[in-house]
Amino acid sequence: ATLYYSRKSYSTAISCFEQVHPSDLDKKEYAQYFFHRAYAYFNIKKFDEAYPLFDQVTRMNNAYSADA
Repeated sequence: ATLYYSRKSYSTAISCFEQVHPSDLDKKEYAQYFFHRAYAYFNIKKFDEAYPLFDQVTRMNNAYSADA
């Protein structure tokens, strides 16, 4: 998912992100997962999917909070 995200292939990245179980991620990966997934949705204009994920990121105390 991260590879597709970095290549700006957001639809493919989202498909991969949807296969990830967030509970398997450490704290840093967890925040990055939600931010990248939200940003990918945002870039393909799926705002209804993006905003709740951005909201979740802002509730975390991490490097992505300010950007969300």
